[in-house]
Parts: sequence; structure tokens; C-alpha cells
Amino acid sequence: MAGKTFDASSITAELNGSWALATPANSYDYGNPPPSGSSFQCPRLTLAMNSPNNHWSAHIS
Repeated sequence: MAGKTFDASSITAELNGSWALATPANSYDYGNPPPSGSSFQCPRLTLAMNSPNNHWSAHIS
């Protein structure tokens, strides 16, 4: 996976039987800035929160 970027956008959460775009009010954001790759035992991993809670990117150098 080295050299690859992975993107997750339009992340939703189920709330009371309906799906809603994830926001800081309805989901956990891991902080700003996001955690380092070392937190996941992958020091070459970098994470970016492109839009709070509903659009993430991960890159492995």
C-alpha cells in the first residue's frame, strides 16, 4: 500500500433509524490535527480530516 492515498467521503452515521452526514455533533472526530500514523503502529501513515468528521484521507509514504 506504500505510495497510495485512500479517501473516505460522505461518511454517514445512523441516528434514530435515519442516516445523516457525520458531524462533530453526532460522531467522534479524533481531534484536530488527526492522530499520527504512529498511533496506529504505522509511522509512514498520515491522516487528514478534509471536512469535519465526514471526509478523511490517509496516505502511506
